[in-house]
Amino acid sequence: MVLTPPPSFSQPPYPEFAGFASYAEVKPEDFISRILAQCAVQPALSHVYAELLLQGQGNELYTEPLAKHDKLHELSFAEASRHFRGNAIPIGIVRIDQRGHESVILAPDGDLVLTRDDSMVLIAGDKGDTRITRTRPSPKLQVGRAEGERTFGAKMSSAEVQASAPLRILLLNDDPTMPDVIEQIDEVSPKGSSITLLAPQRPSALASSKLKHASLSYIKGDPSDPAAIKKLNAEDFDAVVCLQPGGGSESDDSKLLVSLLSLQQTARASGVTVPRVVAEVHSPSMLELIGSRWPGEGDKWDFVLPNELCAGILVQFALQPDLRPVYSELLQPDGKEFFLQPISLYCSSDGAVSNGAKAITFDAISVSARARGEVAVGIHRAGEKRPMLNPPRSMKIKLQPGDQLVVLGDSF
Repeated sequence: MVLTPPPSFSQPPYPEFAGFASYAEVKPEDFISRILAQCAVQPALSHVYAELLLQGQGNELYTEPLAKHDKLHELSFAEASRHFRGNAIPIGIVRIDQRGHESVILAPDGDLVLTRDDSMVLIAGDKGDTRITRTRPSPKLQVGRAEGERTFGAKMSSAEVQASAPLRILLLNDDPTMPDVIEQIDEVSPKGSSITLLAPQRPSALASSKLKHASLSYIKGDPSDPAAIKKLNAEDFDAVVCLQPGGGSESDDSKLLVSLLSLQQTARASGVTVPRVVAEVHSPSMLELIGSRWPGEGDKWDFVLPNELCAGILVQFALQPDLRPVYSELLQPDGKEFFLQPISLYCSSDGAVSNGAKAITFDAISVSARARGEVAVGIHRAGEKRPMLNPPRSMKIKLQPGDQLVVLGDSF
Protein backbone atom coordinates (compact mmCIF):
# COMPACT_ATOMS: atom_id res chain seq x y z
CA MET A 1 0.00 0.00 0.00
CA VAL A 2 1.23 3.48 -0.87
CA LEU A 3 0.11 6.58 0.94
CA THR A 4 -2.11 8.48 -1.49
CA PRO A 5 -4.71 11.15 -0.76
CA PRO A 6 -8.35 11.03 -1.68
CA PRO A 7 -8.69 12.49 -5.20
CA SER A 8 -10.63 15.48 -3.92
CA PHE A 9 -7.69 16.58 -1.79
CA SER A 10 -5.60 17.43 -4.84
CA GLN A 11 -8.32 19.50 -6.50
CA PRO A 12 -10.01 22.77 -5.56
CA PRO A 13 -11.37 23.73 -3.10
CA TYR A 14 -8.40 22.08 -1.34
CA PRO A 15 -5.34 23.70 -2.96
CA GLU A 16 -3.33 23.31 0.23
CA PHE A 17 -3.15 19.54 -0.45
CA ALA A 18 -1.67 19.86 -3.92
CA GLY A 19 1.73 18.64 -2.72
CA PHE A 20 0.36 15.27 -1.63
CA ALA A 21 1.65 13.53 -4.78
CA SER A 22 5.28 13.65 -3.69
CA TYR A 23 4.35 12.20 -0.33
CA ALA A 24 2.87 9.14 -2.01
CA GLU A 25 6.38 7.92 -2.77
CA VAL A 26 6.65 6.60 0.79
CA LYS A 27 5.60 3.00 1.38
CA PRO A 28 4.17 2.73 4.92
CA GLU A 29 4.86 -1.02 5.06
CA ASP A 30 8.60 -0.29 5.05
CA PHE A 31 8.17 2.17 7.89
CA ILE A 32 5.93 -0.16 9.92
CA SER A 33 8.33 -3.08 9.52
CA ARG A 34 11.23 -0.92 10.76
CA ILE A 35 9.21 0.03 13.84
CA LEU A 36 8.40 -3.62 14.52
CA ALA A 37 12.05 -4.59 14.05
CA GLN A 38 13.34 -1.91 16.40
CA CYS A 39 10.66 -2.69 19.00
CA ALA A 40 11.94 -6.28 19.04
CA VAL A 41 15.12 -5.04 20.74
CA GLN A 42 13.95 -1.67 22.10
CA PRO A 43 10.86 -1.87 24.34
CA ALA A 44 8.45 1.11 24.32
CA LEU A 45 9.64 2.58 21.00
CA SER A 46 6.16 2.13 19.51
CA HIS A 47 4.82 4.71 21.98
CA VAL A 48 7.30 7.31 20.71
CA TYR A 49 6.11 7.05 17.13
CA ALA A 50 2.44 6.82 18.15
CA GLU A 51 2.62 10.04 20.16
CA LEU A 52 4.39 12.01 17.44
CA LEU A 53 2.42 10.72 14.46
CA LEU A 54 -1.13 10.45 15.82
CA GLN A 55 -3.09 13.67 16.10
CA GLY A 56 -3.98 14.65 19.66
CA GLN A 57 -1.78 12.06 21.40
CA GLY A 58 0.55 14.59 23.06
CA ASN A 59 3.65 16.13 21.53
CA GLU A 60 3.77 16.70 17.79
CA LEU A 61 6.12 18.01 15.11
CA TYR A 62 6.04 21.66 14.07
CA THR A 63 8.03 23.99 11.84
CA GLU A 64 8.92 27.58 12.67
CA PRO A 65 10.16 29.79 9.79
CA LEU A 66 13.26 31.75 10.74
CA ALA A 67 12.47 34.60 8.34
CA LYS A 68 10.64 36.42 11.14
CA HIS A 69 13.42 35.85 13.71
CA ASP A 70 16.29 38.09 12.63
CA LYS A 71 18.41 37.39 15.70
CA LEU A 72 18.64 33.70 14.80
CA HIS A 73 20.12 34.30 11.36
CA GLU A 74 23.77 33.25 11.05
CA LEU A 75 23.67 31.52 14.42
CA SER A 76 24.71 27.90 14.72
CA PHE A 77 22.00 25.27 15.21
CA ALA A 78 23.21 24.73 18.80
CA GLU A 79 23.11 28.46 19.57
CA ALA A 80 19.72 29.01 17.96
CA SER A 81 18.27 26.01 19.79
CA ARG A 82 18.78 27.75 23.10
CA HIS A 83 16.58 30.65 21.97
CA PHE A 84 13.50 28.46 21.97
CA ARG A 85 11.40 27.88 25.04
CA GLY A 86 12.18 25.07 27.40
CA ASN A 87 9.03 23.23 26.38
CA ALA A 88 10.03 22.77 22.73
CA ILE A 89 12.90 20.71 21.34
CA PRO A 90 14.54 21.76 18.05
CA ILE A 91 15.41 18.57 16.17
CA GLY A 92 16.49 19.85 12.75
CA ILE A 93 15.85 22.28 9.93
CA VAL A 94 14.13 22.47 6.56
CA ARG A 95 16.41 24.27 4.11
CA ILE A 96 15.38 25.78 0.77
CA ASP A 97 18.14 26.38 -1.77
CA GLN A 98 18.25 29.09 -4.43
CA ARG A 99 16.30 26.89 -6.85
CA GLY A 100 13.51 26.41 -4.34
CA HIS A 101 14.39 22.78 -3.58
CA GLU A 102 13.68 21.60 -0.04
CA SER A 103 16.05 19.47 2.00
CA VAL A 104 15.65 18.24 5.55
CA ILE A 105 18.55 18.00 7.99
CA LEU A 106 17.57 16.17 11.17
CA ALA A 107 19.88 16.02 14.20
CA PRO A 108 22.35 18.32 12.38
CA ASP A 109 25.83 19.17 13.53
CA GLY A 110 25.64 21.81 16.24
CA ASP A 111 27.92 24.09 14.19
CA LEU A 112 25.53 24.20 11.21
CA VAL A 113 24.91 27.89 10.43
CA LEU A 114 21.27 28.87 9.94
CA THR A 115 19.98 31.19 7.24
CA ARG A 116 16.96 33.42 6.85
CA ASP A 117 15.23 30.94 4.55
CA ASP A 118 15.52 28.00 6.94
CA SER A 119 12.71 26.67 9.10
CA MET A 120 13.34 25.07 12.46
CA VAL A 121 11.73 21.65 13.07
CA LEU A 122 10.58 21.20 16.66
CA ILE A 123 8.82 18.78 18.96
CA ALA A 124 6.30 20.62 21.13
CA GLY A 125 2.99 20.22 22.88
CA ASP A 126 1.32 22.86 20.69
CA LYS A 127 2.18 25.52 18.15
CA GLY A 128 2.35 28.24 20.79
CA ASP A 129 5.34 26.54 22.39
CA THR A 130 7.48 27.05 19.28
CA ARG A 131 7.94 30.80 19.81
CA ILE A 132 11.41 32.02 20.67
CA THR A 133 12.37 33.63 23.96
CA ARG A 134 15.52 34.93 25.60
CA THR A 135 18.55 32.71 25.37
CA ARG A 136 18.58 29.89 27.87
CA PRO A 137 22.00 29.44 29.55
CA SER A 138 23.94 26.29 28.85
CA PRO A 139 24.15 23.92 31.82
CA LYS A 140 27.46 23.46 33.55
CA LEU A 141 28.63 19.91 33.09
CA GLN A 142 30.78 17.99 35.53
CA VAL A 143 32.93 15.82 33.36
CA GLY A 144 34.17 12.68 35.03
CA ARG A 145 35.90 9.47 34.16
CA ALA A 146 35.95 6.16 35.99
CA GLU A 147 38.23 3.26 35.31
CA GLY A 148 37.28 1.61 32.05
CA GLU A 149 34.75 4.31 31.17
CA ARG A 150 34.87 7.28 28.83
CA THR A 151 34.44 10.98 29.33
CA PHE A 152 30.95 12.40 29.71
CA GLY A 153 29.41 12.99 26.31
CA ALA A 154 32.21 11.33 24.34
CA LYS A 155 31.28 9.91 20.97
CA MET A 156 30.92 6.14 20.84
CA SER A 157 31.04 3.97 17.77
CA SER A 158 27.98 2.02 16.68
CA ALA A 159 29.86 -1.18 17.51
CA GLU A 160 30.29 -0.04 21.11
CA VAL A 161 26.65 0.93 21.39
CA GLN A 162 25.60 -2.48 20.10
CA ALA A 163 27.87 -4.37 22.50
CA SER A 164 25.01 -5.85 24.52
CA ALA A 165 23.85 -9.36 25.30
CA PRO A 166 22.57 -11.46 22.38
CA LEU A 167 18.81 -11.86 22.09
CA ARG A 168 16.59 -14.80 21.18
CA ILE A 169 13.75 -13.51 19.01
CA LEU A 170 10.78 -15.60 17.91
CA LEU A 171 9.00 -14.42 14.76
CA LEU A 172 5.46 -15.73 14.37
CA ASN A 173 4.12 -15.76 10.81
CA ASP A 174 5.36 -14.12 7.63
CA ASP A 175 3.88 -10.90 6.30
CA PRO A 176 4.54 -10.78 2.53
CA THR A 177 4.10 -7.01 2.54
CA MET A 178 7.18 -6.75 4.78
CA PRO A 179 9.79 -8.86 2.96
CA ASP A 180 12.71 -7.12 4.66
CA VAL A 181 11.57 -7.42 8.26
CA ILE A 182 14.03 -10.23 9.10
CA GLU A 183 16.96 -8.22 7.74
CA GLN A 184 15.71 -5.21 9.69
CA ILE A 185 15.53 -7.20 12.93
CA ASP A 186 19.04 -8.48 12.24
CA GLU A 187 20.29 -4.95 11.63
CA VAL A 188 19.28 -3.76 15.09
CA SER A 189 20.09 -6.96 17.01
CA PRO A 190 23.25 -7.47 19.09
CA LYS A 191 25.82 -9.80 17.59
CA GLY A 192 25.25 -13.44 18.43
CA SER A 193 21.47 -13.10 18.48
CA SER A 194 19.13 -15.68 16.96
CA ILE A 195 15.90 -15.32 14.99
CA THR A 196 13.49 -18.24 14.79
CA LEU A 197 10.62 -18.06 12.29
CA LEU A 198 7.51 -20.17 12.89
CA ALA A 199 5.18 -20.06 9.87
CA PRO A 200 2.99 -22.47 7.88
CA GLN A 201 5.06 -21.94 4.74
CA ARG A 202 8.72 -21.13 4.20
CA PRO A 203 8.95 -17.61 2.68
CA SER A 204 10.51 -17.54 -0.77
CA ALA A 205 12.80 -14.68 0.23
CA LEU A 206 14.14 -16.52 3.26
CA ALA A 207 16.91 -18.32 1.37
CA SER A 208 18.37 -15.04 0.18
CA SER A 209 18.45 -13.45 3.63
CA LYS A 210 21.97 -12.24 4.41
CA LEU A 211 22.22 -11.61 8.12
CA LYS A 212 25.14 -9.88 9.82
CA HIS A 213 24.35 -10.10 13.52
CA ALA A 214 21.96 -13.00 14.06
CA SER A 215 21.49 -16.61 13.00
CA LEU A 216 18.22 -17.60 11.35
CA SER A 217 16.20 -20.80 11.55
CA TYR A 218 12.83 -21.72 10.09
CA ILE A 219 10.31 -24.10 11.64
CA LYS A 220 7.16 -25.11 9.82
CA GLY A 221 4.07 -24.82 11.97
CA ASP A 222 0.93 -22.90 12.88
CA PRO A 223 1.65 -19.97 15.25
CA SER A 224 -1.87 -20.26 16.63
CA ASP A 225 -1.37 -23.92 17.58
CA PRO A 226 -0.48 -24.31 21.29
CA ALA A 227 1.39 -27.54 20.51
CA ALA A 228 3.66 -25.74 18.02
CA ILE A 229 4.34 -22.94 20.52
CA LYS A 230 5.05 -25.43 23.28
CA LYS A 231 7.43 -27.44 21.12
CA LEU A 232 9.52 -24.32 20.53
CA ASN A 233 9.77 -23.52 24.27
CA ALA A 234 8.50 -20.08 23.34
CA GLU A 235 8.65 -18.94 26.95
CA ASP A 236 12.45 -18.94 26.77
CA PHE A 237 12.64 -16.26 24.07
CA ASP A 238 13.46 -12.63 24.89
CA ALA A 239 10.85 -11.25 22.50
CA VAL A 240 8.08 -12.63 20.31
CA VAL A 241 7.28 -10.65 17.15
CA CYS A 242 3.81 -11.40 15.76
CA LEU A 243 3.12 -10.59 12.10
CA GLN A 244 -0.13 -10.91 10.16
CA PRO A 245 0.04 -12.73 6.83
CA GLY A 246 -3.39 -11.80 5.47
CA GLY A 247 -3.07 -8.05 5.01
CA GLY A 248 -4.70 -6.99 8.25
CA SER A 249 -8.14 -8.60 8.34
CA GLU A 250 -10.29 -9.22 11.41
CA SER A 251 -9.44 -12.90 10.99
CA ASP A 252 -5.73 -12.06 11.33
CA ASP A 253 -6.38 -10.12 14.53
CA SER A 254 -8.30 -13.11 15.88
CA LYS A 255 -5.43 -15.46 15.05
CA LEU A 256 -3.07 -13.07 16.85
CA LEU A 257 -5.24 -13.39 19.95
CA VAL A 258 -5.08 -17.18 19.70
CA SER A 259 -1.27 -17.02 19.42
CA LEU A 260 -1.10 -14.85 22.54
CA LEU A 261 -3.29 -17.31 24.42
CA SER A 262 -0.99 -20.13 23.29
CA LEU A 263 2.03 -18.18 24.57
CA GLN A 264 0.28 -17.66 27.89
CA GLN A 265 -0.63 -21.34 28.15
CA THR A 266 2.93 -22.57 27.59
CA ALA A 267 4.37 -19.92 29.92
CA ARG A 268 2.02 -20.89 32.74
CA ALA A 269 2.88 -24.55 32.27
CA SER A 270 6.54 -23.65 32.83
CA GLY A 271 5.81 -21.30 35.72
CA VAL A 272 7.15 -18.21 33.96
CA THR A 273 5.69 -15.02 32.50
CA VAL A 274 4.85 -14.56 28.84
CA PRO A 275 7.83 -13.19 26.86
CA ARG A 276 7.67 -9.59 25.72
CA VAL A 277 5.38 -9.34 22.69
CA VAL A 278 5.75 -7.06 19.67
CA ALA A 279 2.81 -7.26 17.28
CA GLU A 280 0.98 -5.54 14.46
CA VAL A 281 -2.71 -5.08 15.29
CA HIS A 282 -5.21 -3.65 12.84
CA SER A 283 -8.28 -3.18 15.01
CA PRO A 284 -8.24 -0.77 17.99
CA SER A 285 -10.98 -2.87 19.58
CA MET A 286 -8.70 -5.91 19.45
CA LEU A 287 -6.01 -3.87 21.15
CA GLU A 288 -8.46 -2.99 23.92
CA LEU A 289 -9.38 -6.65 24.28
CA ILE A 290 -5.72 -7.66 24.57
CA GLY A 291 -5.17 -4.93 27.15
CA SER A 292 -8.07 -6.18 29.26
CA ARG A 293 -6.98 -9.80 28.93
CA TRP A 294 -3.38 -9.10 29.98
CA PRO A 295 -3.61 -5.90 32.09
CA GLY A 296 -0.14 -6.25 33.59
CA GLU A 297 1.91 -7.99 30.96
CA GLY A 298 0.26 -6.13 28.07
CA ASP A 299 1.55 -2.82 29.41
CA LYS A 300 5.09 -3.99 28.70
CA TRP A 301 4.36 -5.09 25.14
CA ASP A 302 4.65 -3.07 21.95
CA PHE A 303 1.69 -2.97 19.59
CA VAL A 304 1.85 -1.20 16.25
CA LEU A 305 -1.39 -0.26 14.51
CA PRO A 306 -0.48 0.21 10.83
CA ASN A 307 -3.85 1.63 9.80
CA GLU A 308 -3.90 4.11 12.66
CA LEU A 309 -0.32 5.27 12.05
CA CYS A 310 -0.81 5.68 8.31
CA ALA A 311 -4.03 7.64 8.86
CA GLY A 312 -2.30 9.74 11.50
CA ILE A 313 0.53 10.60 9.15
CA LEU A 314 -1.94 11.75 6.50
CA VAL A 315 -3.89 13.84 8.99
CA GLN A 316 -0.75 15.48 10.36
CA PHE A 317 0.43 16.26 6.87
CA ALA A 318 -2.95 17.64 5.85
CA LEU A 319 -2.98 19.97 8.86
CA GLN A 320 0.66 21.02 8.45
CA PRO A 321 1.70 20.82 4.77
CA ASP A 322 5.07 22.39 5.63
CA LEU A 323 5.97 19.14 7.39
CA ARG A 324 5.79 17.10 4.18
CA PRO A 325 9.58 16.85 3.71
CA VAL A 326 10.09 16.15 7.42
CA TYR A 327 7.74 13.19 7.43
CA SER A 328 9.26 11.92 4.19
CA GLU A 329 12.71 12.02 5.77
CA LEU A 330 11.58 10.22 8.93
CA LEU A 331 9.84 7.51 6.91
CA GLN A 332 12.81 6.77 4.66
CA PRO A 333 14.86 3.64 5.48
CA ASP A 334 18.16 5.55 5.34
CA GLY A 335 17.04 8.63 7.27
CA LYS A 336 17.49 9.61 10.91
CA GLU A 337 15.37 7.65 13.36
CA PHE A 338 14.17 7.75 16.94
CA PHE A 339 15.67 5.13 19.22
CA LEU A 340 16.43 4.45 22.87
CA GLN A 341 19.85 4.25 24.47
CA PRO A 342 21.02 3.48 28.02
CA ILE A 343 21.13 6.79 29.79
CA SER A 344 24.51 5.86 31.30
CA LEU A 345 26.04 6.64 27.89
CA TYR A 346 25.17 10.29 28.40
CA CYS A 347 26.07 10.81 32.05
CA SER A 348 29.25 11.39 34.01
CA SER A 349 30.75 8.33 35.61
CA ASP A 350 30.32 9.52 39.19
CA GLY A 351 27.79 6.95 40.34
CA ALA A 352 24.75 8.99 39.34
CA VAL A 353 23.14 6.05 37.59
CA SER A 354 24.34 3.25 39.81
CA ASN A 355 22.92 4.50 43.10
CA GLY A 356 20.35 7.13 42.15
CA ALA A 357 21.80 9.48 44.77
CA LYS A 358 22.37 12.36 42.37
CA ALA A 359 20.07 14.15 39.98
CA ILE A 360 20.81 15.69 36.61
CA THR A 361 18.67 18.04 34.53
CA PHE A 362 17.30 16.96 31.20
CA ASP A 363 19.04 20.02 29.74
CA ALA A 364 22.43 18.65 30.78
CA ILE A 365 21.66 15.26 29.28
CA SER A 366 20.58 17.01 26.08
CA VAL A 367 23.94 18.75 25.78
CA SER A 368 25.66 15.38 26.12
CA ALA A 369 23.46 13.94 23.36
CA ARG A 370 24.30 16.91 21.12
CA ALA A 371 28.00 16.15 21.62
CA ARG A 372 27.31 12.67 20.23
CA GLY A 373 25.55 14.04 17.15
CA GLU A 374 22.09 13.21 18.49
CA VAL A 375 19.10 15.13 19.82
CA ALA A 376 17.56 14.03 23.12
CA VAL A 377 13.77 14.12 22.89
CA GLY A 378 12.64 12.23 25.99
CA ILE A 379 13.38 9.80 28.75
CA HIS A 380 12.04 6.33 29.52
CA ARG A 381 12.19 5.55 33.22
CA ALA A 382 12.81 1.97 34.24
CA GLY A 383 9.52 0.23 34.98
CA GLU A 384 7.37 2.85 33.26
CA LYS A 385 5.09 1.87 30.37
CA ARG A 386 5.57 4.95 28.20
CA PRO A 387 8.52 7.25 27.60
CA MET A 388 8.11 10.89 28.58
CA LEU A 389 8.71 13.03 25.51
CA ASN A 390 9.74 16.69 25.66
CA PRO A 391 10.19 16.93 29.46
CA PRO A 392 10.95 20.36 30.96
CA ARG A 393 14.64 21.22 30.46
CA SER A 394 15.02 22.20 34.09
CA MET A 395 13.47 18.99 35.38
CA LYS A 396 15.92 17.22 37.65
CA ILE A 397 16.05 13.50 37.08
CA LYS A 398 17.30 11.14 39.75
CA LEU A 399 18.67 8.43 37.52
CA GLN A 400 18.26 4.74 38.20
CA PRO A 401 19.63 1.63 36.49
CA GLY A 402 17.55 0.80 33.45
CA ASP A 403 16.64 4.39 32.59
CA GLN A 404 16.89 5.14 28.88
CA LEU A 405 17.16 8.26 26.76
CA VAL A 406 14.99 8.72 23.66
CA VAL A 407 17.11 10.29 20.95
CA LEU A 408 16.99 11.17 17.26
CA GLY A 409 20.03 10.28 15.21
CA ASP A 410 21.79 7.54 13.29
CA SER A 411 20.67 4.50 15.22
CA PHE A 412 22.55 1.60 13.59
